[in-house]
Amino acid sequence: MNDANQPALLILQSRLFPDSITVAQAVQLIDGSNVQWLELDSSVMSTADWDRVLEKILKSDKVVTL
Repeated sequence: MNDANQPALLILQSRLFPDSITVAQAVQLIDGSNVQWLELDSSVMSTADWDRVLEKILKSDKVVTL
């Protein structure tokens, strides 16, 4: 279980899936959840950025990649 500063649900927006908009809309309907969205763009992300993403993944209860 995570602390109050960490997301219960982490959404990684990678643009890998063509129907990710449908899933994103469904996630927005979740009420009362601690949800954090991260935009992943490897063309502009540094190693330190990826390290921060990995930290958030490890501290989250659930991770969804869109």
